[in-house]
Amino acid sequence: MSLTAVWTILTPEAENSGGEMVVRTSDDVDALIMALSQPGSTAALVQHQDRPTVYDEDLGDIPDHDVTIGIWRGFGYLSFADLEHEFMYSDGESDSPSFAGHYTEYPAGSGVNLATLRAALVEFLETAQRPTNIHWKEDS
Repeated sequence: MSLTAVWTILTPEAENSGGEMVVRTSDDVDALIMALSQPGSTAALVQHQDRPTVYDEDLGDIPDHDVTIGIWRGFGYLSFADLEHEFMYSDGESDSPSFAGHYTEYPAGSGVNLATLRAALVEFLETAQRPTNIHWKEDS
């Protein structure tokens, strides 16, 4: 099983670049968390390669899920949606700040500690299902 993560890296010179990583192991999860912790890294779109696709008239086959992850000020942020679950954010620590993650904006209180984010990503990698170690809250 594998995940593909893509994200933007913002620079002060406005010469933005991109990051991309294929995640196959828990060590790769650690490397992804480190990469997203670097200055300028935005949240990443994450696609599980072992999940099905759905057909969209305009785009063709697309992933059946929408997952983003980000790191900001020491907190991990996660959103998830698929055909069975409406779009939701991680219900995190009350002192976690909001985070404009480029692909999505995470509300204050949705950041979790990095160990929780790591466990969620490992579970998603291994099961291809919405992580169960996260408490989820609806987009408000």
